[in-house]
Amino acid sequence: MRSYFFMFLSSLAMSLLLTPLVKRLAYKVGAVDHPNHRKVHSNVMPRLGGLAIYISFITSSFIFLDFNSNFKGILLGSAIIIIVGIIDDIIGVKAKIKLVGQILATIPLLAYGLQINFASDIILIKVFGTILTVFWVVGLINAVNLIDGLDGLAGGVSLIGVLSLAMVSLIQGNLLDVSLSVLLAGAILGFLKYNFNPAEIFMGDTGSMFLGYAAASISLLTIGNSTELVTYLIPILALGVPIFDTNFAFSRRLINGKHPFTPDKEHIHHRFINFGLNQKQTVLTIYLISLVFGLTSILLARYNSLTNLLLIFSILMLLFLWLKEFGIIRLGNSLKAEPIEILGEIRYKLVELEKVFDDELELAGFHKEIGQLEELVAKVPSFVYSQTFNELAATKEQRTYKTLRDRVYWLIEIIDYIVDNYQYNKENLNYIFDNEKSNLLNINYNLKV
Repeated sequence: MRSYFFMFLSSLAMSLLLTPLVKRLAYKVGAVDHPNHRKVHSNVMPRLGGLAIYISFITSSFIFLDFNSNFKGILLGSAIIIIVGIIDDIIGVKAKIKLVGQILATIPLLAYGLQINFASDIILIKVFGTILTVFWVVGLINAVNLIDGLDGLAGGVSLIGVLSLAMVSLIQGNLLDVSLSVLLAGAILGFLKYNFNPAEIFMGDTGSMFLGYAAASISLLTIGNSTELVTYLIPILALGVPIFDTNFAFSRRLINGKHPFTPDKEHIHHRFINFGLNQKQTVLTIYLISLVFGLTSILLARYNSLTNLLLIFSILMLLFLWLKEFGIIRLGNSLKAEPIEILGEIRYKLVELEKVFDDELELAGFHKEIGQLEELVAKVPSFVYSQTFNELAATKEQRTYKTLRDRVYWLIEIIDYIVDNYQYNKENLNYIFDNEKSNLLNINYNLKV
């Protein structure tokens, strides 16, 4: 155990020292992230921080580990990922080219025998295991990449997942897995000192893709040649947050008739922010969810029984129901609904509010939703309201002097004009409201009469 502690400290110290140097390098080579409508930061930020994680992990691995075949596969594959990530962080790389790079990075793992094979010599099963390995590695790379949307989020979630894998490997007696996990955890924690809100540097695609790749590789070591289904559930649970968030994202987009890789603002972290949490609160809440997943994976490894499996299933169901209750996870027709339809539902609820609540104090319970809706409709161009706009529209400062009831009346009229003019301004309105669908769903969900 003492040797693992020294490994962790070595990687941690190296990451703490290297990250400020990489920050300076990022500015020099132009690896910076510019704010846009999908991002929560408002300033130009250096990225490329994943390079510090990578160098710390690889250097510490050379110091403490033997240069065996498994390590060679991880080393060569991660080098490919890092090269693709660096190029993407500096000049940008098309998604198809990144995908090719990610698939190429799996070849060294396969070449050195690090893959799912179900302990079988049957050729068809081996081929299936190879395909499954590529899907697992590429899938986890993109899962971590997609969740990298807030300061410290991808790093912290990966840290919890990797430490969970370390504990599982320790239980199973897989010492190489423990060592790799501990070294990676130290490198991540050192970087998080500069990446937690308010961040000084982002990990960029260099970091998110490397973390996904490294976690996938370590999990392949954990799985080994096992034929037991439970063994394959362990890494899925340990890395549950990025895996389930990505699956929900892809399902949501397909249900809405969109390409699964179309970016949006409906990932789990966007949902928590729309719910009213700030960045730190959102990240810490998702850390807690990751911890639940991590602990269930450790329990499953330690007590491999049907009773334990049912207990873990119950815990995850409670977590799912909690997230669904607060609108973080949404199922059913709301995902299929067009934004203009959701706006129509909101208008109906506003009319009901005006009828039901005679007292301003009762309406005050919906002050936040009313304010969010005002901000949203303010984004609609003035020509949508025709000549009536000048009479209806008001600045935010003017609206604050109105009573809540007046503001509700104002919103009902505005929404009426938006809906009436929808057919004539469909393209403009769809552009606005498609980007705000998550906010519309949250407002609609919270306006319970």
